[in-house]
Amino acid sequence: MPYILKRPLPFEMDSVPGSESDDSDVSMTLVEVYDVASEIGKEFELLIQKYGPDAIAGLMTKVIGVLEQLEKHSSKSDRDSSLINELRSTLVNMENDKHEKAADRQKFEKELEILEDTWRQECRELSDVISRLQEENRRLCVSLKERENTKTTPTNTAEDELESVIAKYNRLRELVDKQRDQIRSKEKDLAMKTVELETIKGRNDRLGETVKEIRKRQKQAAAQIRSLLDDRAELQAQIQDQSRVITALKKQLTLAAKEVEDMQQPQSMFVPDLRNKVVYDLDDPGRPRFTVAELKDLLQERNDLKVKVQELEDELEKYRPKPQEAIASANTEEDAGNGEDLPVQGPMPYEPEDAPWRRKEESGIRKLFSGIKLFSRTRQTPKTKSKTLINVPEAIPDVDEFGIECT
Repeated sequence: MPYILKRPLPFEMDSVPGSESDDSDVSMTLVEVYDVASEIGKEFELLIQKYGPDAIAGLMTKVIGVLEQLEKHSSKSDRDSSLINELRSTLVNMENDKHEKAADRQKFEKELEILEDTWRQECRELSDVISRLQEENRRLCVSLKERENTKTTPTNTAEDELESVIAKYNRLRELVDKQRDQIRSKEKDLAMKTVELETIKGRNDRLGETVKEIRKRQKQAAAQIRSLLDDRAELQAQIQDQSRVITALKKQLTLAAKEVEDMQQPQSMFVPDLRNKVVYDLDDPGRPRFTVAELKDLLQERNDLKVKVQELEDELEKYRPKPQEAIASANTEEDAGNGEDLPVQGPMPYEPEDAPWRRKEESGIRKLFSGIKLFSRTRQTPKTKSKTLINVPEAIPDVDEFGIECT
């Protein structure tokens, strides 16, 4: 009977016909990958409960490898997308700066052209005025020479013409002064605009620095999100382990309750009720002769004496000279007497298996799948597997002659 998935996974929702998702956007985020991995883990648990762990032993390792590759590619795509967004933002800022600089340059060139046109026009007008004045001066000089030759007195018309020429000269001079003042004001405006442009550039630089800081904070937030996702995966794995332990304990509890009921039913028919009663043989030499309080005091005193004996043995072992240390001290004295350093001989010690530099950091996918029993058995080495198969108790409790455990 083939197994049918009851609900579609997140990456299957995009391939459903009639969905509005874009076919070009196939990338998955890290959160989606972890969600898919958790769903696959649940389906694997259902398959293990239904068909046994041997049915999917080879499939699980392959699926975990594929999910790890997908996790790596998704994290890489996240980094690439953040880098692409950063480059796009910098490109947009550079294009905006380029357009602003081009607009300012065009405006400056237009203002320069207007100033040049006005200056040229004023120069032309002044040159025309100068040429007219020169002609009038020549004419006046000629008329003056003729009058001197004829020895005639100057008339009122010549004086009027001279006054008109002087008035025109004064007007032209005033016009030149006004135009000079206008040029100076334009130069001041141009200097002010350059200052404003520099301030705008400084603001742009400050905004760029703030954008960089914001991006750094965004990267830090992304790193925190990744660490939180890893913690979430670990917590999910712990929750799955606890849920399996709880279910196993519930099963054991139900079995024990059934056994107790089965044992109590025949005893109630033949054996009398001895609850809250003490039964012992008077002829038994091993019958209890102490109360519970006295027995507790004796056991406590015995445990204290054991602790003191152990402390004294440790202290004696500390002060007792060791044979290896005596031999090493004798060798060091001989070496000091000879004044030569002997070469080191013998094999190098093996590195411990639980050394920190030999530990490999597990991925989030393996942390998610660590709760499944089949995966925890398949990822162990032969040495660690032999250790996990044998359940050795942490400490064997002391039992006295009455069968009571000593604390």
